[in-house]
Amino acid sequence: MLAVDDPSATYKLLRKEFERRGYAFEEFHIQDKHYVRFTSPDNKSWLTRAERISYPMNDAVVDAIATYKSLSYDFARRFGMNVPETIAVKKNESPDVEAIEHLLQTHASVIVKPEDSSLSKGLTINLRDVSAVIKAIQYAHSYSDAALIQQQVKGEEIRFVVLDGVIRSAILRETAGVMGDGSLTMDELIKKENSLRENLSFEYVGYPQLTANIITKQYDPTYIVPKGERVSLASSTMIKGGASIYDVLTEVHNSYLEIVTHFAQSIGAGFIVIDMFIEDYKAALTDTNAYLIEINKAPVVKLFYGTRDGRVFDAVPMIVDAIHNHLHKA
Repeated sequence: MLAVDDPSATYKLLRKEFERRGYAFEEFHIQDKHYVRFTSPDNKSWLTRAERISYPMNDAVVDAIATYKSLSYDFARRFGMNVPETIAVKKNESPDVEAIEHLLQTHASVIVKPEDSSLSKGLTINLRDVSAVIKAIQYAHSYSDAALIQQQVKGEEIRFVVLDGVIRSAILRETAGVMGDGSLTMDELIKKENSLRENLSFEYVGYPQLTANIITKQYDPTYIVPKGERVSLASSTMIKGGASIYDVLTEVHNSYLEIVTHFAQSIGAGFIVIDMFIEDYKAALTDTNAYLIEINKAPVVKLFYGTRDGRVFDAVPMIVDAIHNHLHKA
């Protein structure tokens, strides 16, 4: 969905807060690109693309690091973060089959994704043979001039939100699934989860029902799931793909908070999110239990207002504060 068609697009949420503070707003198109401009009462302006917001708190280096995943991995290594083993393949370049075979032999499965796209566009997961990888590279190249073949890492996806050098939120993006209670079957648990979803009410985010178009993993509908056992039903970490989000900032082990803060401050980021896969976010960081996935310089803000645990990170006023302060700094 284009931002102009989304009633809760990030620039529209920011607009409400800016206008509340007396800022003027205008939008226009130049060369088929949608631009918006916010101007303060004392004539300080911020101009950005509506579809690809560029926050003034981030300089050109941060912008490049967040845009190009291979660059973000190199910087992450420089500042002590673990990154998945990765092979880059440029468009019109022949893939190194021997290197791909070695990667497949080393790891149970790999993924292929574009170098500089977002929202899972061009992504293929669970690849286990060279022919599938080659096909996935071609798909990724339809979104980017370079494709990345990467070790598929385990764990839960945590999105660390860093604003003005401080972690403000840690969003767990939990894939669709059900938790056993020792008495209900899989079908009964899915029905119960869908009933819970019907009663969720968020202003900007809607949770879809777990139906056949979302459930991608096979399961026995009559299986009685033991108490405390969680059965995953899909791989997507997007809400539209059935995932649920929770703010686990107070539960994440401090070692992750330290390394994320160090990385964000080291590159001088004003506002970014850092996505990591972590096997157990309550256990300490090691060399093999957590990996950087990507950096996002313009996250979808409405996501922060859809946490199922009620721990809402009220991002919009804080982001507008940061922009205002940047525009008016001495």
